[in-house]
Amino acid sequence: MENSNINEVLKSLETLYFEKKYNDTITLLLENKSQFAPEIFHYNLGTTYAQKGNWAVGRYHLERAAKYGYHSDGIRNNLEFVNAKLSTSNLLESDSFGKIISITNLIPESLYLGVALTTFMVLLFLYRIKKLVRLKLGIIIFALSLVPALVHFFYLRNVEIGITLKDAVIRQGPSKIYEEISTIKAGEKFIIGKANQRYFYIKAPSAFVGWVDKDDVATY
Repeated sequence: MENSNINEVLKSLETLYFEKKYNDTITLLLENKSQFAPEIFHYNLGTTYAQKGNWAVGRYHLERAAKYGYHSDGIRNNLEFVNAKLSTSNLLESDSFGKIISITNLIPESLYLGVALTTFMVLLFLYRIKKLVRLKLGIIIFALSLVPALVHFFYLRNVEIGITLKDAVIRQGPSKIYEEISTIKAGEKFIIGKANQRYFYIKAPSAFVGWVDKDDVATY
């Protein structure tokens, strides 16, 4: 019964999408969010918003789908298309720390553990056939293969990313009483350092350091 229901939803979504009824497609997706895996839900929502021409919201949902582990030619192509349409500077990718965060967001989490497991299996095989004569060396190599996974799972995956949904004001402090420093365009991506009830602090890139209203930002 559940499979029948999701099939009906998928058929309706496909019909609405190809008829270019994007608002109805979005409404139906939101109403049936619980029936989709998070990465599929955000991919479809991002793609539909992009078709509507809402590039900033489209980028947010596509990036979030990637964060959940959805990696395919489709999402890469859609993100490239959306980013080309956005009039942003992509300064986060020019910042060394920001570039690391952006790249790791596009790497499936399973790959980190896969590398470590593959390394372990290779080392075990070499040890059994007497090609690895120094056990301590094998342990060191395996420990090094775990480093990327440990850094990702205990630090990088907890870095919070913000994407502006519309052009937003950056202020010196977390309130409207503080002076406006500059503006940040819709669809720009940044790393969040801290927050209060109403504002996020932009930690990176350095060109956007300051406070931005939470209502203007979506995070993942």
